[in-house]
Amino acid sequence: MTSMSIYTTFSVLVISLVIASRNETSTDNIALRYVVDELATPGAASLIQVRGRREVQIPSDIPKVIHQTWKTSELPATFQRWSQTWKDCLPDWEFKLHTDEENREIFAKHFPELLSMYDSYPEGIMRADVSRLAYMATDGGLYVDLDIECLRNPFDVVSQSDRFVLACEGGQQVSNAFMMGGESAKTLFRELLFKLPYESKQASPLFATGPSFMSKHLGDFVSGNWKAADGETQRLTFQNGDVTAPGVVLADATVFGMSWHANASMKKLALNRNWVTERYPNSIAFSHWTATWQGKPIPNTSSLFVITQLEQCRCMLAVLSEHDAPSSTCQADIQNRLTNCQGRGCLKILMQEYSDACV
Repeated sequence: MTSMSIYTTFSVLVISLVIASRNETSTDNIALRYVVDELATPGAASLIQVRGRREVQIPSDIPKVIHQTWKTSELPATFQRWSQTWKDCLPDWEFKLHTDEENREIFAKHFPELLSMYDSYPEGIMRADVSRLAYMATDGGLYVDLDIECLRNPFDVVSQSDRFVLACEGGQQVSNAFMMGGESAKTLFRELLFKLPYESKQASPLFATGPSFMSKHLGDFVSGNWKAADGETQRLTFQNGDVTAPGVVLADATVFGMSWHANASMKKLALNRNWVTERYPNSIAFSHWTATWQGKPIPNTSSLFVITQLEQCRCMLAVLSEHDAPSSTCQADIQNRLTNCQGRGCLKILMQEYSDACV
């Protein structure tokens, strides 16, 4: 290597370092880390000798857009609260609430060859399932179900080099309730969309468009093991021509907190955000698994964001001891727990919830 070529290479590195240094205070997500030579010895026979090294960080390619979907533009109050938590966690991100009508327009505009299939789905949840894949294929960003609340910035656990992020439910299936996609991973989600016709005869939403569909076909396009057990993180790779998109699958507890199989009393306790943050300090988010797509009612959270777990236990104990509820907040909490019971049945439910949560 000539002295001139070494000098040119060194100059490029210095310029790159200066540009990156000016951007170091940016609030952009940080991504790939490249080691840049700060000091070098010109005239070396081969490579420049490194005396000092510095990491220069490059922004992630995941667009700053939060996607959610509902039948209309008017969200129920409980979903409004949980949706707001994502805006609070990612304050500089754009927010898009897609309606049923807008979802169909996405397919008409971007995937006209799939529109007839979209229209043929017998259940609304199927159309909602495929629409979230469409968001990732067209815009990228973050998609998250409305019954999931954010506890902290996802990038606290997601590497800035990850081009797509998925979650594994119970170590058994790929979830479609939470997903992130970057510019370089849009093709992955497009490929998944065009696998949908192969499962169009499936009667169950889980297998036609949901997590079972994702679990069956993700491996067609990525390398690596997506089954992330508790506490694990699995690495995946999507190869699109010359572009390599690294991705990650997060464990159930990291993204959803409690399991889908949690009992009713646990789910009621979880309506209290203070209880959630105390019990799941390592989770970035928490799913309430409302299953509204199965016709279940949306829970009422209007009175439960201001009562701690200890207060809930004291409240239940007071009522079980045949004392009056010690506060209006406690009274509202008890009423919310016992909306579908009568007489001694209510007492039995309350005793079970107290045993589950407080003993």
